[in-house]
Amino acid sequence: MTTDARLVPTSKLKPARGSTFHGVDMRKGWELPLAFVRVPDAYKYDTSKRSLEKAGKLAFHTPIQLTGKSMRIGETRLVEAKDGTWIKDSDVAIAVKPSELPSFAAKTKKWIDISILSQILILYEGTKPVFATAVATGRDGLGDPKKTYSTVRGTFKIREKHVTTTMDSHEVGNKFELRDVPWVQYFEAGYALHAAPWHDEYGKPRSHGCINLSPIDARRVFMWTDPPLPTDWHGVQASESTGEGTVVHIHP
Repeated sequence: MTTDARLVPTSKLKPARGSTFHGVDMRKGWELPLAFVRVPDAYKYDTSKRSLEKAGKLAFHTPIQLTGKSMRIGETRLVEAKDGTWIKDSDVAIAVKPSELPSFAAKTKKWIDISILSQILILYEGTKPVFATAVATGRDGLGDPKKTYSTVRGTFKIREKHVTTTMDSHEVGNKFELRDVPWVQYFEAGYALHAAPWHDEYGKPRSHGCINLSPIDARRVFMWTDPPLPTDWHGVQASESTGEGTVVHIHP
């Protein structure tokens, strides 16, 4: 039985168990810059001979502590891991601290930083990063959100939060209906942060414009942001009585 009481034959269904990927708690020894492997065939390399000699395979979505150093060998740009090996930057989604933080990053104010080029989301409390993960934003990258499947850019605030909700589209040639999408947080028109149990491609542009997170990360972000969800509520809207929504800062 679906959420609106319709019946669907089990023969027409398949399970979407959701990715087990999750980001890292920056309060437990991690520092920026760090990276997440975003391709299934990534390797770390020994560059001591100024050539790319494989020094071990990297598991998909593995988090890696970086030193901040980079180099080029031919046309290939590499970044250095803390263990002294090097990784192709095209194989990882890299989380870095902005050279200049926004003016609202003060004291313990919560805000979310999202980079479309890096495909990275970082939770901040003032100037301190507390959590980092890879996400999947709009599949058309830095295109015009009004004309393409790109994520809107700018500074917004979370408007409403839903433990689950139906997300659909009525655009010609772009019809979909997703029931019970978990951990949804709308911040601008139909754009939202939400779990995407139907794929595991975090670290690459993929969505119709929303910011896709793994189910584990989506719940973590949902529980961290404001307004807080009152006990036994299924959703909450930012207001004078419930509280102001957390800032969402999206940039290239």
